Amino acid sequence: ITLGDDLRSPNGQGTIRYATSSAGPIYLRSSTLSNFSGGTWRPDENTSSESTNVGAIKDKTFDATAGNAVVTTTRVQAQAVKSAWLPVPYAPQNITGLKGSWSWDTGTLTVRSQNTSTLNQTYVVRSVMPQLTAAELTNASQPPGRELDQRYLQLPKDTPKIISTTAQQVAGSDTTAYAKAMALQTYLRSSAFTYSFQTPLKEGYDGSGMDVVAKFLEVKSGYCIHFSSAMAVMARELGIPSRIAVGYAPGHVTGNTVSIPGSEMTEYTVDGHDAHAWPELYFEGLGWVPFEPTPGRGQVPAYASNTVNGPAAPANPNDALVPTRSASAAAAASSNAATTSAAPKPEATGDSGNATAMDLRWLAVSVLALLVLAVLGLPGFLRFSARRRRLHALAGPESARVAWAELHDLCVDYAVPTLPSDTPRTLGNRLAAEISSRSSGPSDCSAQIERIRAAYEQLSYGNRSSGGSTSAVMTAQRSPTAADLQAIQQALADATSPWQRLRITVAPPSTINRVAQWFNARRNRRNAR
Repeated sequence: ITLGDDLRSPNGQGTIRYATSSAGPIYLRSSTLSNFSGGTWRPDENTSSESTNVGAIKDKTFDATAGNAVVTTTRVQAQAVKSAWLPVPYAPQNITGLKGSWSWDTGTLTVRSQNTSTLNQTYVVRSVMPQLTAAELTNASQPPGRELDQRYLQLPKDTPKIISTTAQQVAGSDTTAYAKAMALQTYLRSSAFTYSFQTPLKEGYDGSGMDVVAKFLEVKSGYCIHFSSAMAVMARELGIPSRIAVGYAPGHVTGNTVSIPGSEMTEYTVDGHDAHAWPELYFEGLGWVPFEPTPGRGQVPAYASNTVNGPAAPANPNDALVPTRSASAAAAASSNAATTSAAPKPEATGDSGNATAMDLRWLAVSVLALLVLAVLGLPGFLRFSARRRRLHALAGPESARVAWAELHDLCVDYAVPTLPSDTPRTLGNRLAAEISSRSSGPSDCSAQIERIRAAYEQLSYGNRSSGGSTSAVMTAQRSPTAADLQAIQQALADATSPWQRLRITVAPPSTINRVAQWFNARRNRRNAR
């Protein structure tokens, strides 16, 4: 799995376009990982269970004729991707339009070819999934049937202890498989963890295997393969069958529509930057259910959406392993405290010199405390001042530039990924998708984001020499307003926990990064001299 290389690539390669009848963007799933015994995890390749008729794929874990079944039609264009594994929405039931010979795994429903690839392929997929609810998952309490392969529960004997310890601590007293799964997802999406595709590379755990999962749980920083691996492995520790799906996160809308007989579908695009991995957990009677433990990526399913703004799991489950004082020790400490408080206090000696020295010490401590508070509050004050100046400047000729600068800082503050290779359009699409995926209710800032993006593109790339045409365009497009930025910030804040909002207010990452860049530039100039 080379997801890290794809995510770190300066330009996302391998564009895939897909149009779907779904109400929103969907995941495209290429392969699965279920064997966690080795140091390197590879896609499942069980040729003995493959069928060559991709026109009639049967999901043995879920009844596609059930009343809660949702049918989706998706057309995929994978002209720029060369892979033996076919990206399809889960769970595929029928695939038409493929060139070459393809087969599907009866256990994982992954589709692959031995003699051709996805290059220059256009195909239509009919997929069926249950419309799951939290209540249905809670009631799915039956243990897995005998027909389920036991490999989905297997763990190596030398699994690092931190994995089982963390799983048990996070799950706590939860009894149902769904409650345990939700606890794991909540913990991994909490503020205790950070999304980074650079930290694993720097710390030497950019790969797969149990040792990598253990290191990730210790460092608490990584990207999708680390979050999904951790949840899948800890789920097995709790007795829940699991596997990892590999493919693409939902992607971004292109603005185009695609017509096929009987349906008008919205088109989306994904590339290497959307390469993703997520865990699938098995529930008897409902089949394989996807979860999204990676913060800031993909979409949290509706049946698990309360984990976005729900109560955060303990920041460090190992804290509970620290021995606590016994009752007798606590009683002794309480007794000592009572004795100390009851002891007669020494009378004042009238030594003005000692009193003056004490006053000076208190003054020094007070001044130092004020200085510390001032330093801690400085980043938040600088961010507040910059935002206020920008909102006032929206009435001037540079409104598009200052609005885009504020939009970019909002992305940094609220952990929306920003890349050096981003164009205004790609960053705007990513921000709109992030707001949509993080929100537990209807939240759409596409119009506000589009207005700011269009104005900034016109200012940056418009033909200023032809004043008439440029003025006409700017007249047709209303300039960005303070209300646009406030709506975007409110949508991001609503999908963020109170603790994270406080951290953004006190220590905004956009300001911290800017200060760090200033110090680095000064240091580089000094070293150059």
